[in-house]
Amino acid sequence: MIKSHFLLLLISVFYFIQSQCAANANMKSSSPTANSILKSIAKEKNIYIENVTVNGDLDFTTLANAYRDSENTYKYEVQSAVTFINCVFKGKITAFKQEENNRHLVYFAKNVSFNNCRFEGEVNFKETTINGIAHFGGTTFDKVSNFENCTFRDRAIFTKCTFYDELRCQNATFDGVSNFMSSTFEGVSYFQNAIFRRDAQFSSTQFLKYADFGGVKIFNQFFFNYAQFTKQAIFNNSTFYGLVEFMNCEFAHYAEYKNSLFYGNTRFAKSTFTNTLDLSEACFMVGKPDTKEVSINDREKLNIDNTTHGQQNVVNLEDF
Repeated sequence: MIKSHFLLLLISVFYFIQSQCAANANMKSSSPTANSILKSIAKEKNIYIENVTVNGDLDFTTLANAYRDSENTYKYEVQSAVTFINCVFKGKITAFKQEENNRHLVYFAKNVSFNNCRFEGEVNFKETTINGIAHFGGTTFDKVSNFENCTFRDRAIFTKCTFYDELRCQNATFDGVSNFMSSTFEGVSYFQNAIFRRDAQFSSTQFLKYADFGGVKIFNQFFFNYAQFTKQAIFNNSTFYGLVEFMNCEFAHYAEYKNSLFYGNTRFAKSTFTNTLDLSEACFMVGKPDTKEVSINDREKLNIDNTTHGQQNVVNLEDF
């Protein structure tokens, strides 16, 4: 009797392991193509791949499960968790496509991870929704990276990334914590009208070209400590509802915060402004910004026209 029970237990364990293997595509030791990965995703298998080079375009809009979301919009759902570690992608990554009047969008139901990877082709997640964690930590983007109108429902992790070309995050929505700490932006960075609902971390970043955060809405804390801006840093017409820190930053070109609203404490302490600092029409609702040990090389390029704090108190040159 005991042997029979033991045998049944072994059989049950065997079938459990078989079922788990069938539900996951672990390609650790093989060299999968983009097409083979998409076939596994079509079968709703979780993807876990590391230390390989992936050839071909990984185009999520070629999946066969599209449905019409609106008159001219088709949506594709990825029910698999997607994980790539230390991989190189030779082709494009596509999760958005525009064909005449028809738009093709992708919805990722689970986590999407590209850790310490390299994208040699363009990356397009425009208008994509990622319901799980989006993890791109340590990844290199050789070509244009497009996250316009992308919705990140959970954490968005872009720490220690390198963007060699444009990064487009206009109108993106970050519902969870977003982290770009220690990343390098060698191309132009576009974040206009992006929404950050939780803490946003950009400390120790390097922006080697134009960085545009105009019109952003920050509903929690916003950190840019030790950031370096080689070209223009634009934060005009933005709204900051929580703590904002730009401490120990280096601004080598224009730094503009025109017509922006700061509802929380704001700190520029120990930052250096080599060129223009424009705070005209800005309003610091809870009081003067912390400007302790701020260095402004040319005070004639400090613009505080109609800059106020608290109950419509005027910000003066002496405050800097």
